[in-house]
Amino acid sequence: LQYVSLNDTLERVRFPSHIAIDDVRGRLPQFARVVVGGTFDHMHIGHQKLLTVAALVARESLLVGVTTDAMLVKKELAGSIESNEARCAAVRAFLRAIQPALRVHVVTISDAFGPTITEEGLDAIVVSSETVMGAEKI
Repeated sequence: LQYVSLNDTLERVRFPSHIAIDDVRGRLPQFARVVVGGTFDHMHIGHQKLLTVAALVARESLLVGVTTDAMLVKKELAGSIESNEARCAAVRAFLRAIQPALRVHVVTISDAFGPTITEEGLDAIVVSSETVMGAEKI
């Protein structure tokens, strides 16, 4: 399982003021089955960048793991975190808007590894600087 760093990917692609997703796709590595995971609470630009890179490098399918509510009880401001259902819906809606033809599977994960240790045939994991150490454990 290879990992694709969000920061490294963005460094390789120098964006003009605007660019079509299909124009960027040719400049990025391509993998058949890609995985990405996170909390995705209150969808913000950082989440959107991570999901966009994942969608761009996924040739066939993208598997997104969203943490369970139980995993977040000790997190700072846990009481203000959106429900798992709301976070999963936001991820689906965003990915549908940017890559409607991509096969996307959003699953709930209850540990740091999610489907990466049980799902066979995953080719790459997309990570941010915050999640790269977790990806190295996988």
